Amino acid sequence: MGLAIVLAFLGGFYWAIVMGPVHLENLDIREWVTGTFNESARVPADALISPLLNKLNDVKFASHYETDENGVKVKVGGLGLTEDNITIERNEEAQTSTVRVEYVREVKMIPFEKYRQVKFVVQKSGAWAAP
Repeated sequence: MGLAIVLAFLGGFYWAIVMGPVHLENLDIREWVTGTFNESARVPADALISPLLNKLNDVKFASHYETDENGVKVKVGGLGLTEDNITIERNEEAQTSTVRVEYVREVKMIPFEKYRQVKFVVQKSGAWAAP
């Protein structure tokens, strides 16, 4: 019984070290999606994509892995997202909006030199707040 508790503790600690940062960064992305949703009542959808994309790809915010010309995975700043990862829909008649960011993060599983893909979908939708 004691061994099971120790193994569970070590497994949780390993998960927190390896997977924790990408989940914490996802919390920031949730905040930004909510902020973009709140602005969507006043600002056209096209004007909202660029500022959100700039935040997501800021090299100081996060990092992702890309394969270089030699076939080696290297860590690069930002999330490397494109406009295809962001969907913003506005319905003027119903006064509703949807802001959605869909992306995949690759996580290096230390010390195994393996990579695991984790898919995230952050979405905020609903009616606009009364002016």
